[in-house]
Amino acid sequence: MQEIITDVAIIGAGTAGIEANHAAKEAGAKTLLIDQSPIGPTNIKTGTVPMQILRELSFSKNHIAPSSLTLYGKTPEIKIDNKEILSIVRKKKTTFIEEFIKTIYAIPENERMIGKAFFINNTTLGIESSDIQIKAKSIIIATGSQPYVPYGLKRLGSKILTTNEFFDLPELPKSVAIFGSGSVGLELGQILSQLNIKTIIFGLDSFWRFTDQKVAQEALTALKQKAYIIMNSRITEMNENENGDITIYYLDDTNYECILNVQYVICATGRIPKLDDLQLHTTGIIHNSLGAPFVNPLTMQTNIKNIFVAGDVSTDHGTLQTAIFQGKVAGENAARYPEPPLEKTSFRQEIIYTSPEMAIVGESYSELTEKAKKGRRFIVGEATCNNNLLAKLKEEKYGIIHTYFAEDNGEFLGAEMCIPDAQYICQFLNCALINKMSITELLNSTFYHPSFFEVLQESVKDAERKFNLNKYR
Repeated sequence: MQEIITDVAIIGAGTAGIEANHAAKEAGAKTLLIDQSPIGPTNIKTGTVPMQILRELSFSKNHIAPSSLTLYGKTPEIKIDNKEILSIVRKKKTTFIEEFIKTIYAIPENERMIGKAFFINNTTLGIESSDIQIKAKSIIIATGSQPYVPYGLKRLGSKILTTNEFFDLPELPKSVAIFGSGSVGLELGQILSQLNIKTIIFGLDSFWRFTDQKVAQEALTALKQKAYIIMNSRITEMNENENGDITIYYLDDTNYECILNVQYVICATGRIPKLDDLQLHTTGIIHNSLGAPFVNPLTMQTNIKNIFVAGDVSTDHGTLQTAIFQGKVAGENAARYPEPPLEKTSFRQEIIYTSPEMAIVGESYSELTEKAKKGRRFIVGEATCNNNLLAKLKEEKYGIIHTYFAEDNGEFLGAEMCIPDAQYICQFLNCALINKMSITELLNSTFYHPSFFEVLQESVKDAERKFNLNKYR
């Protein structure tokens, strides 16, 4: 038996794992990074990167690739056929994977390992199909997540796709039904609609992660202009027909029975932690029904004090920035063990790249409503794009921002929005949270003209009026 001894063992070399490895080494620990092939994080293989490449291709009018300038003028415009698009996505994605692999192989050979790790106990790992055992003072689980496919859809076999399979298709399908109105379903559904592919999105009870119903309704109305979305439908039957397509029978929101034929069904109903064959039961870790370990979000420590978790494996709505933050926290605290872990926090910041964009920053409406029941009341500031000059110039008819402030002192608490440039507005508001800005301080900020930031300004002004009224009650 070959035994390897290290301070910190990290299982998973995705975004969170790489950050955890770097943070632990920076803290002075000896580390070992373990990953099973094929190497590459989810965001590059099947997530953000291929989705954004596909999105940029869809923006080209009539599928025309943007021409580039040279010393001799513009290069000729090249028409891109739908049959070539996924091939282009894969080629572009490959360059990102190659760059990532370089970062892996830049790690000294004695600090990395390719293999499938599993727990023997809370301080010992085994590597499948080998005689290697790894003894570690602390261990970080950063194995990521995988798409969840409900049992009822699995029976349709190869006609059911997730993002794991979609980007490997030889060419774009002619028609699809997408199940799920989360970030993947909405982004991909709108992109495919822009590429003139027959697309229908079946949404469930909630629209993305919005908890503010007025914002959710504005977002649904806006996105329905560019994609066919049905919320709260009920599937009555779904079968493969004689042509090899999928026939879907469903009741719409008016209880009217409809029939739809599509080439593929794309399942975008969420993700679950990737914990297959880790044998967590040998450690004593407490976990939920999906097997995800319960973790202290301030320290990334599980109930087994020397085991930490980071990235998508810890949540069903992970983002890249969250994975980076959690990786750093887990890495630093794993290196400190058995010293008490340091507590760190970050504010929620979620963005999806639909048109218009949607974002949630800080505390959501539902979270604040629950706290209001216990006495922490809040104010809602509202503004829409109706009177915004840039919206009129760009012919953007939809857009809304709700900002939330503490009723007692006017401190900014969070926001939900659906508006063009939401990604930039969300980032600005994240800085406002970090600096604990108040209504007055936000209004003292400079909002340039014309811009969609002026909608944010109007939302804060609306909150200021309500705040001042409450003071004189």
